[in-house]
Amino acid sequence: RYKHIIVDHHAEGHPGYGKPPEQFWEGSSIGQVYTLLGASYSKRQLMIAAADHCLGAAYAGRCANIDPEELLNLRVEIKSDYKSLPYTEVMSQIFNAVNSIERANTINILDEPVADFTYFPAPSEVGEAASILGTTVAYGEYVKGLGVYKYGIVSAKPEVIRHWMENHALRLNLTNIYGDAERGYAGGYRETRIGT
Repeated sequence: RYKHIIVDHHAEGHPGYGKPPEQFWEGSSIGQVYTLLGASYSKRQLMIAAADHCLGAAYAGRCANIDPEELLNLRVEIKSDYKSLPYTEVMSQIFNAVNSIERANTINILDEPVADFTYFPAPSEVGEAASILGTTVAYGEYVKGLGVYKYGIVSAKPEVIRHWMENHALRLNLTNIYGDAERGYAGGYRETRIGT
């Protein structure tokens, strides 16, 4: 007879939901699996867990035994394989996004500045760049596989995430709203682009 075990961190009730960066291994799905199996893990797997659970906090040095520079190199290596692009091209996309965020129009949410790409196309790798900078970014993008538009906010303080979910997401008429204030992200979907 099998026992049903949940391994996840995306919704309330999941074992990893709401876990702070200091508990990234327990919060991440990969960490939960390794813990259940009682298996040993590598430095690479530890970095993947930190990035999966709380990327911005990992870049800010809040995750034990995670070096931000090593993390960036690993992230670019993985993205390079996934996108079938040279390592240097992915790194260039990230730093172009950094420059775009630094020049972006800003809005304020609870007196916190937010680089706003809600109504304009966000640059490729904007989420990675936001996490590196520790800058809150609001964005919109078309999700080809789903045929819908996704709007969200990343790299934000818990109170900003909660406010965005309870106010901005509703004002944007988003559905399937999701997020984790402790992990610094939220989002939702709509069938049409905002402004159309």
